Amino acid sequence: AGGRSTRLDTDKSLILLDNKPLYQLAQEKLSPFCTDVFYSINKSQTLPLKNWVLDKYDDQGPLSGILSALDFIDKPLLVLAVDMPAIQRSTIEFLLKQHRPNKKVTAYYNTEKQLWEGLVSIWEPSILPDLATYFEGGGRSLQKFLHQINAFKVPIIDASEFRSINTALDLDYFGIKDQLG
Repeated sequence: AGGRSTRLDTDKSLILLDNKPLYQLAQEKLSPFCTDVFYSINKSQTLPLKNWVLDKYDDQGPLSGILSALDFIDKPLLVLAVDMPAIQRSTIEFLLKQHRPNKKVTAYYNTEKQLWEGLVSIWEPSILPDLATYFEGGGRSLQKFLHQINAFKVPIIDASEFRSINTALDLDYFGIKDQLG
């Protein structure tokens, strides 16, 4: 939930879909599989949340949020971006069934586009030293990192589930109206 949402100029985690904020929809999808749901947030966010992890690195992309969360929680992380409301619980369940802890990261992979969907993934705590080294060396690309570590690829069955909300066109796609700040 900690992105800057610069293309929409509003906190995406608070956008309402079916009368619920996106952060709540993500929590509802994760809750059946997680003891606790935490939100990675940036220092400028004021969300009505109990469980949050403050991103230690200001405006450095999703890897910094994952790095901060791994450092804080020290348990396997099931990652779901709040701006991906079409992800189904069955897709999360399938990811969990495919997870290989010895691979350190299990993530969906779009074989057609040859791109990772790293924000629907599982990260083992044992990846923390590798991620910290990559990040401290200036690495910010989620795609490059997942490729570099040879993360376990789970093929995407329905690519439409992985559409994220980044622009006004995306809001239209999901039928979201009049919420831009």
